[in-house]
Amino acid sequence: MNSSNLADQTHPSSPEQVLIENVRALLKLRKMNEAELARQANVPKPTLHKILAGSTEDPRISTLQAIAHVFDMTVDELYSPNVTRNTQHKIEVQPIPVISWSDCLKGKAFVEELTAASWKKWLVISNTKKGLYGLSSKASMESQFPIGTVFVIDPQGVPGDGDLVVVKYPNSEEAALRELSVDGPIKLLLPMNDYAEREKLTSDVQILGTVVHSRLDIDY
Repeated sequence: MNSSNLADQTHPSSPEQVLIENVRALLKLRKMNEAELARQANVPKPTLHKILAGSTEDPRISTLQAIAHVFDMTVDELYSPNVTRNTQHKIEVQPIPVISWSDCLKGKAFVEELTAASWKKWLVISNTKKGLYGLSSKASMESQFPIGTVFVIDPQGVPGDGDLVVVKYPNSEEAALRELSVDGPIKLLLPMNDYAEREKLTSDVQILGTVVHSRLDIDY
């Protein structure tokens, strides 16, 4: 074996390879896929795919910051060896109830009263903020969210432009999921399918919470 081949085998992983391995390991740890990471980071799917495929040697710092933010870490940590081993010790988790779109209309008191003995469906998440709950995706959302997606809802979250929100319409028996679009003083609610129309957010429509996370293939 010549010296050049030996060097190739003993040379440490490049920063780009460390980044790829770390992000893929974090996705596995959080039970996420590329599409969900792209959505939460607000990064185009092709851009993220190129980074994880090793086709982009110098990703933009803004893209890396957005990815790091999803995993509650810094860009430097994304490039650090053994980041997942260190992260596992830092992550704090809690179980939250997964309720129905009609149950969420019952408000904060209903969620707070649920216990493991009184409620069957629970989801363990890496977020310890109090009052969070889960909602399972509907069939009408399948064009954007596969069946089995669970949305983590923060009733106290302050939504911004592009956030997914849970809303209550007058005389409706269950809540709905919409994307909030903010353009100056104008706020619009965008539907999750192509059949409904966008509409203005008016005073008679109540925002019940903001989606802070979503996951696929959940076992209850």
